[in-house]
Amino acid sequence: MADTEERTGRAKNRKERRQSLQVKKEDKRKRGPKKDDKKRKRTDSNEKDAGEKQAKSPKALRIETAQEAKKLWEKLRNRKEKDKGSDTELVAKIIDVLRGDLNGFSHRHDTARIVQWVLKCGNREQRSEVVQGLLPHVLPLSSDRYGRHVVMSALTKGRASRGEVLAIYERFRGNVYSMCKNNLSAEVLDMFYQMNTTSGQRKELCIELLHGKEGKLLSSFRQKKKMASSLEEVIAEAGPEFGKLLYDGTKTILIGFAEKESTVRLQIVHDVLHYFLIYACEHDKEGAAEMAALYAPVAVHLIHTKNGAASFVACLKLLDAKNRKKLIKSVQEDIRKISEDPYGHLTIMALYEHVDDTKLLQKAVLKPHIGKSDSEELSTLLHRYSSLPLLNLLAPHEGRYFNPANYAFVWTGETKSVKDDSKRRQELVDFALPLLIESAQKNAVELLCDPAGSKILLELVVKDSPLIEESWKTEILSKVADALTKEVEPSDGEADSSGTPQMLDSASAVRTAKYLIALTKDESYSLGDLIHARLKGNLDRLQNGKSDLILKQMSKIEGSKYYKEALRAMED
Repeated sequence: MADTEERTGRAKNRKERRQSLQVKKEDKRKRGPKKDDKKRKRTDSNEKDAGEKQAKSPKALRIETAQEAKKLWEKLRNRKEKDKGSDTELVAKIIDVLRGDLNGFSHRHDTARIVQWVLKCGNREQRSEVVQGLLPHVLPLSSDRYGRHVVMSALTKGRASRGEVLAIYERFRGNVYSMCKNNLSAEVLDMFYQMNTTSGQRKELCIELLHGKEGKLLSSFRQKKKMASSLEEVIAEAGPEFGKLLYDGTKTILIGFAEKESTVRLQIVHDVLHYFLIYACEHDKEGAAEMAALYAPVAVHLIHTKNGAASFVACLKLLDAKNRKKLIKSVQEDIRKISEDPYGHLTIMALYEHVDDTKLLQKAVLKPHIGKSDSEELSTLLHRYSSLPLLNLLAPHEGRYFNPANYAFVWTGETKSVKDDSKRRQELVDFALPLLIESAQKNAVELLCDPAGSKILLELVVKDSPLIEESWKTEILSKVADALTKEVEPSDGEADSSGTPQMLDSASAVRTAKYLIALTKDESYSLGDLIHARLKGNLDRLQNGKSDLILKQMSKIEGSKYYKEALRAMED
């Protein structure tokens, strides 16, 4: 019992001691720190504030610098026309403000715009200073959301010197494949490739992309200092040991590019695809057909460059009927825009040349190409490029209109088409003629005075088709004769305010009238006879200006009603 009481007493004492210590701590907390401690803390705080005033944080400095630059930028943007001479001074101040961290400011959404304005408004020395400051960072800037705009602004024609462009080219070399895979840097590379490179540099960048990840092969190729112009030459340089490896690598790269529409738009990809298809069509037709099938759904992105259009045509020839429908589906929403493109019209012409399903062509391509309204039809016939596929239907492969060096690749070469060419073309012509005839009847004078439209009108008049009646040809040529003779008749001194094109001032109209006089001389609707009927006894009125050429042509048609009178008029 005594032991138990002793243990209980010791436990009670420990508990009391703990309680007393806890009470002391609580009292201390309530009283707060000693006066000396308070003074020490206050002194430390004051020293810290003084230090902050002396050295601001980097972030605060950047914000302050950006605000100062923005104030100067506002002055630059809002200057009046008469104050544009002060651009150099404002730009110099902005450069002084941003000089410490041009790269950092080019990555920000607000200050990147300021750097672009400096490149736009600065003089040669100021632009050069900015470009030189950004050169070491051009690759990361190209893949940045805001920095890429700064790089593109520097690459705009005339803003960077030739030496600076060459320095940027050297930094892009070796990184072409990785830049193509990134949507942002790919846009920068495409602009640089189109606007700032020479022919030799473009080939060098293409060869780098052909090598893809095979860096050692590329280094070996460059050491030989040879410039290949085709995939076949590149593979030949690689030798039999590495040739297949290089070809398979190129194929893999292009397959990957086909999956991204943003990459298919790049001109460098068009060039590489063109090189690949040329080689594959000779050495690996099955591989070429597989590649064509992959690019069929995205073919609309190929049409705006020369090699892209050539790749489109090559793919079309390689595709079967099923995949050709996919290709047509990819372009049918933009037919009018494509037909007006310097290279796009070649792809429309190729569709008319090789696609057997004429019903699909009539509905998806030919009808929207010609136009859905009178104004669209006239616009198509007067357009320099849009009229050419229709002209090729009316006058197939005619050397007067089409240079074989530019168009032969569209017409020739192996194709999977099975329908006879003449039958396919006739089915399309039969669909198009009623639309063309109606438009020509309404706009004969406008067509005759236009370089493109006059060719269409000439072919419609001389074309032998059951769909074109002689009465229609007579009506059209009567309108032409009326317009020609009206301009050589004596006027009452009043100016013509009708807005109708002056035919005798148009080289196209006079040239086409000469052709029509020669080509219709034996027809009942002879243009020479129609002009003579309106100017009988007064053919000498055609001696003035360009109409003299029409009179000369009439004087060459022996045996005609007007031959002798035209000769007398020429002698007079």
